[in-house]
Amino acid sequence: MKRQWTPEELIEHWTLSSKELDLIGDSKTDHNLLGAACLLKYFQYEGRFPAYKQDVPPIVIVHLAQQVGVIPEQIIPYDWEGRTIKAHRAAIRTFLDVHEATLADEEAVVEWLCQQVLAEQRQEKALIASVYTHCKEQRIEPPTPDRIR
Repeated sequence: MKRQWTPEELIEHWTLSSKELDLIGDSKTDHNLLGAACLLKYFQYEGRFPAYKQDVPPIVIVHLAQQVGVIPEQIIPYDWEGRTIKAHRAAIRTFLDVHEATLADEEAVVEWLCQQVLAEQRQEKALIASVYTHCKEQRIEPPTPDRIR
């Protein structure tokens, strides 16, 4: 993900709608509110969840923090591995009508790659990007980066 964003890009890609604010508004603490906002908007932009808080550019965190009325440093105590993030991810999947990749989904992506992409593209980076784009279009949360490789 790119690290520098113009004000116009931040507004276009990282502004929370009223329905999105309602979704994340159930978070009881400031750090969970900001963490949920980061997960939601990152998923909408990238088609996958960030693995680490460092994946979300600082300028994006600042922009989201302003919208939810907390200081950007509230992202620091957000737990990127516990029950809360799992609940946030599940709520976001439901909200976006996306499902986790199943084995059948993975097999379908492999078949799609073989039939539609490999004839024209063989570079690993481009193939991985194609998988993420395809999953996003199919409303599937992509498998882990290791599984995609």
